[in-house]
Amino acid sequence: MRRASLLLLAAVAALPGCGGPLLFAELQVPELRVTLPEQAFPASDTTNPADWCALVQDPSTPCVQRTLDYDLGGPVPILNERGVTYDLRLEDVAIILSASQAGTDLTGVKYASLLVLADPTDPSSGTVIASYVRPPNAAPSRSIGVTGNSNLDLGPYLRTGILPVRVEVTFDAPTPAFLADVAAGFSLEVKLDWGSLL
Repeated sequence: MRRASLLLLAAVAALPGCGGPLLFAELQVPELRVTLPEQAFPASDTTNPADWCALVQDPSTPCVQRTLDYDLGGPVPILNERGVTYDLRLEDVAIILSASQAGTDLTGVKYASLLVLADPTDPSSGTVIASYVRPPNAAPSRSIGVTGNSNLDLGPYLRTGILPVRVEVTFDAPTPAFLADVAAGFSLEVKLDWGSLL
């Protein structure tokens, strides 16, 4: 996991009628990249119901899922502080076969989705924040990359700096189990209300 380069933009505002000046600081992180290495994805023919997608769109094609946690509070510890509000957006996401998976590719992947979970224990609570559809005549590739839905603020989904997500992968060709890095890029704006800490 690479720590983000942080740019701190501080501002002080006086709000009359609020019992004195309100002090706040704004932290802008234009690029926050987090990679979850070597995540184990099940084979397309898995018989374990825990591996199956919660909401299968096309019953004729197998769909497997992995639930993951992005720890954003590690590279940006201020997310766990009292008096902090934030705006978090997904910029992009990629599934990249690990180096140990020589001789394999993701040709059999027809669709892939990344969902943010309002409740990690409820599979139906997912909201799609990035999706991939394999283009016609796509060449074999070891990675899948898509742009995220930057219109959705993911801040309300954070729990103590952790963003719970689920990756769903739909196949139209037999695919063995594989290891892949799941990388995501975020933009983040944080506001710390110093007045609330006094």
